[in-house]
Amino acid sequence: MASMRWLPAMPEAPEAPEARGELVLRYEDVAQNGRLLLEAMPTAVGTVTWPRVFKDLGEHAQKQTDMLPILTRLAMQQERGPIGVGKALTGRGTYALAHTRAASGEVDRIFLNMWVELTGIIGNTHGFWVERAGEQECVGRVFAEHVFTRPFAPPAERKVTALNVPAFPAVPPDVYAWRSAEALLADVPADVEWLDLAAAPEPPIVFGLMHTDSNQHVNSLVYPRAFEEAAVRRLAQHGVKNVLADYVELSFRKPCFAGDVVAVSLQVGRVGEAYVARGYFTAAGEAPEKARAFVRMTLLTA
Repeated sequence: MASMRWLPAMPEAPEAPEARGELVLRYEDVAQNGRLLLEAMPTAVGTVTWPRVFKDLGEHAQKQTDMLPILTRLAMQQERGPIGVGKALTGRGTYALAHTRAASGEVDRIFLNMWVELTGIIGNTHGFWVERAGEQECVGRVFAEHVFTRPFAPPAERKVTALNVPAFPAVPPDVYAWRSAEALLADVPADVEWLDLAAAPEPPIVFGLMHTDSNQHVNSLVYPRAFEEAAVRRLAQHGVKNVLADYVELSFRKPCFAGDVVAVSLQVGRVGEAYVARGYFTAAGEAPEKARAFVRMTLLTA
């Protein structure tokens, strides 16, 4: 399953900036089997890693509102459990700046990539005995890819190919192995036994204000929940029930807004003891290659 569960390793070099923080759990963050839900993990990027980014880049970065790092890819991996909701998770994170180059050799994109590993204490919410209770264990990992852009500038001026932040090079020296948004659909194990012949749409979703955030578009965490719900429905049609996503990768190509009507098109299959799903979010009339977001996910039975 290595090719299906893509998640870059966290940089461990001595010069990698270290971030620490906590993630306070809610009841709805932990499934009944004690596993941390995927949708609960990205909050740790905000509580653990972002404060270190702001500290290092300083006030200049916060005031430079014309150039922003926009989330373009999110990967989350559920690790061991079980855990209860009574104790906060400990987060360890870092970030890295990088760039890509076009075929011409010119700088094409500037990236801000972030990582978080979440550690919890083995146990459960209501105090029933569990094996290895009290031990600390990694329960989840997150990778978030951001591309610097000028979202409020005219289209021809939005691309950022150099930073203007004191104490940081204009072009970060590290080169990032960027992939196109739609590439994740093709990167699946060859031995997947597809239960669907092709991706097919689920009933449309109408996005409302409840799905949005203060960035004026549908929040990124709406997509994995909506996709997992679609995968659960589709697998149930094939007689598979009681599944829980343990990995998801999303690549965002274009935002959705309140009032948009979109459909999740997906294909489900099986490989080994796991189930897989891949698909995309499109509005009416949009071709699959122009999808708003692309997703691939693995799910395990309880």
